[in-house]
Amino acid sequence: MPLFINHLLFLHLFIWSAYTIAETQYPITFDGRIPQNATKSLFKSVQSPFNPRYVLGQSAETALRRTELLVNNKPLTVSGKKTWFTSLRTSSSNPLNYNHEHLLVFHEAQDFQADFYSLKTGKPMEDIGPWKEEGKSKTFFLTPFTEDIWHNFGIYLNYDDNEMQVLYSTADNPLRVATPMLPNNLSGKAPTTLGETHFGLQKRPTGANLTNYLYEGTQEFGIHEGLIMGGIWQVSGQAQNCSLQH
Repeated sequence: MPLFINHLLFLHLFIWSAYTIAETQYPITFDGRIPQNATKSLFKSVQSPFNPRYVLGQSAETALRRTELLVNNKPLTVSGKKTWFTSLRTSSSNPLNYNHEHLLVFHEAQDFQADFYSLKTGKPMEDIGPWKEEGKSKTFFLTPFTEDIWHNFGIYLNYDDNEMQVLYSTADNPLRVATPMLPNNLSGKAPTTLGETHFGLQKRPTGANLTNYLYEGTQEFGIHEGLIMGGIWQVSGQAQNCSLQH
């Protein structure tokens, strides 16, 4: 019988919903913006735009600490040409421990054997198992995670041609293109294809000579860390130069 740990006692995910896209004419393919009058019970109901069962803290992966919103079983969001939008900011009352690597956004293949891209903060881990990745991971975009301001991201993903591009701004400034078009294998190779996009906190362990960070490594007791996330949504096409409001 595996050991299940309820990480929601320690990791807190805040949703700030008053975040809108003011100037865009692209069809919305996923809308994860949460009404301001929503309660936490929404996230465990069938009305939730996210998976109501996973990954709300429960995990058999004993070395990870995680609480995530999972875009589950929606192949349309991981195919074609799409742009994700979200905003992130630190929590002054629940600061992150940057001695650990934290995944904030990532796209995981349906067979769990690869992350096609990820947005991270903290001390990077080495490229170790369990993923069957080809070579080392590459850094496409780097910026300081300045405290107490919004960090806005647009992530354009072209699954047809295996390329991506990052848009970025801070505070209420419009998104601007931050990288050139970047070659990146987004479509994978069967069965390592499709999958789901995760938003939230995945805190990875520390330790030397780890071979599998799901079950090996160290986590502190009494973790009380948090991340504030703005509205999450996706549009069809390559959306650029969007005006934002929080």
